[in-house]
Amino acid sequence: MAEIARETGGSIPGPIPEDPVPESVRAGARAAFRQFAAAAELAPLVYDSLGSGVTSPERFWLVFQHRTAQLQLRITPSRGGWELHGRLDPPDSLQAELEIDGSDVALVESASRGEFTLRGAPPGVIRVIVTSDPRTVLLQTDWFVLGALPAA
Repeated sequence: MAEIARETGGSIPGPIPEDPVPESVRAGARAAFRQFAAAAELAPLVYDSLGSGVTSPERFWLVFQHRTAQLQLRITPSRGGWELHGRLDPPDSLQAELEIDGSDVALVESASRGEFTLRGAPPGVIRVIVTSDPRTVLLQTDWFVLGALPAA
């Protein structure tokens, strides 16, 4: 560093004060890294029962296909928001996370036989991330939209 200071005609600075990185920056970096690391595990939507006209907004199914597994979601309204009942095929011990666009993980549920329920999902753009121990991403769904809850 002394050589650089001499060559540029500057002075050698004293110790640089410790400037902590704000937690919001750390959280954003962690989220970006996780999204990058999981990008290869995207499971695209292959079936939407609403799009095929088979069901109504009160109860519908989405199916996401990954090269090693399939995730089936049955989505129903409830008093606290949407309920997502998931089933991984082939079944495995897992942790399901619901991620809302623009924020961190909102809901987390563990399951030992490949089935889980995420309760209270708000309307918005979301995706489901399925992990196994130790925090290995098995798959993540493509982003999809949950609309407003149907009137009771």
